[in-house]
Amino acid sequence: SFGHNVSHCEFFASEVKLEREWRDGELKQADLVLNRIQDGMSGFGTVAAWRQYRVDLRNWPETEGFPNSILRPKAPQ
Repeated sequence: SFGHNVSHCEFFASEVKLEREWRDGELKQADLVLNRIQDGMSGFGTVAAWRQYRVDLRNWPETEGFPNSILRPKAPQ
């Protein structure tokens, strides 16, 4: 029904907003981690891995599967 479509669209819009907010927060966190690595701190992974994560985060909204949070880019370990 029409009402169902509207609620589905509203749900999708809220999911998109949540995923973009998550992504923005992760980008800030990735920048902090990169700064720590570049300052010589260990235990955070490699610069290359975190740079790739930032690229993946920036591309997330255009990725197939967005905004399914299960398919989010994964931070380096």
